[in-house]
Amino acid sequence: MLQMETEYADNSLACTPLNALPEGAVWLRAVEAALQAGGFRTSHVRQTLLTIIAEVEGPFRTEELVAGATAHGDASRPSVYRLVGWLRETGWIGRIHHTRAERLYVRQFPGMQQHLVCTECGTATLITGGRVHEFMAALLAETGFAVRSHVLELYGVCGLCRGTEAV
Repeated sequence: MLQMETEYADNSLACTPLNALPEGAVWLRAVEAALQAGGFRTSHVRQTLLTIIAEVEGPFRTEELVAGATAHGDASRPSVYRLVGWLRETGWIGRIHHTRAERLYVRQFPGMQQHLVCTECGTATLITGGRVHEFMAALLAETGFAVRSHVLELYGVCGLCRGTEAV
């Protein structure tokens, strides 16, 4: 469960414990099961790309997948972009709306996702459970609003880059 404290003096957010992105092997098995359930075949190209994504620590660019697949001699650029599109549409990867113009993605599980994004090192940390979810659930119950999807990204500097430990 995520615990949050706001430090109003410098408007930063300190959180413990933080949940890293889904563990690669667990994510990979879940995506493979979803593909199979959806009637998709697991081609060698698709398996190579999913493995590359599962092994990435932190945000990645589509062109990094293209380069990785090309190094394996496995995939064309359109194949990579089609798979990235499917993974985004189904919620298996999420786009990080980084301050730069580039598109960055992270592994995630389908559903409502929130991230803490460090603008110094690019680390993206998944926020799950805790007060954020409690607040949103109370707000939705109070307003009767039905959410179809959402994006919550908090940008700042992580504890490692700031030289401090999370509280």
